[in-house]
Amino acid sequence: MKNKWIIGSDEINDKEISLLCIPYAGASASLFAKWQSDFEQNILICPILLPFRDSRRKENMPESVSKLAMDFITENAELLTKPYAIFGHCTGAILGYEIARIAKKVYGVEPIFLIVSSSQQPAIVPEEAKVMCDADDAVIMEYLINENLVEKEILYIPEFIEYYFPILREDFRLYANYLVTKEKFKCPIIAMYDPNDSKIKEINVLGWNQYTEQFRKIVVRGGHYAFLNNEKELISSINQIVNEVKRRKP
Repeated sequence: MKNKWIIGSDEINDKEISLLCIPYAGASASLFAKWQSDFEQNILICPILLPFRDSRRKENMPESVSKLAMDFITENAELLTKPYAIFGHCTGAILGYEIARIAKKVYGVEPIFLIVSSSQQPAIVPEEAKVMCDADDAVIMEYLINENLVEKEILYIPEFIEYYFPILREDFRLYANYLVTKEKFKCPIIAMYDPNDSKIKEINVLGWNQYTEQFRKIVVRGGHYAFLNNEKELISSINQIVNEVKRRKP
């Protein structure tokens, strides 16, 4: 059955674990579209497609991260009441945390684990979110060039600006106004990051230990976008985490 939230949902089956993959602000679920072939056969990769982009372009973004998370969990009860885990990159880790927090209250279950990639603890609002949510086109243009996220040839096409810049502003608005509600999980929270990442502070990454009884850190070199620049190593680490969790099961 087609699910508007998950790319490739018509292929969803009864694999042992579903891994919800949540992109960073301004990004698309297509970042994870090729992951399935690199994972253990018992893991189902679920790239999360958010509103206001791609096939959901006509849907407005909700007014808050918690509302977005609530919309997701109320429409995905079947997915969240079976064994699942979460991978969220940067701001996507904040949405992943909110999904886990609210799903725990609604369904009484936690994810098997939550991987927070290149992300500071939820109480730290990214500085760029505060700046970019109201930025003019020139500032967004400079940001995208500095981040090397978009081909320069595409960046100056009027149709691209008209389509993509509002998405980026809306996503950053969402996180700029985020107010964390602190939840302590029993499940592991694993921070994957590069200590040399200039966009985040290591002390704030390690702050995720306040949100779980089982905190762990894994260094993945490759800067802020290590999950793209060092994808093979990162996927290998996630496969290892899944196998460790399976071995600990009674």
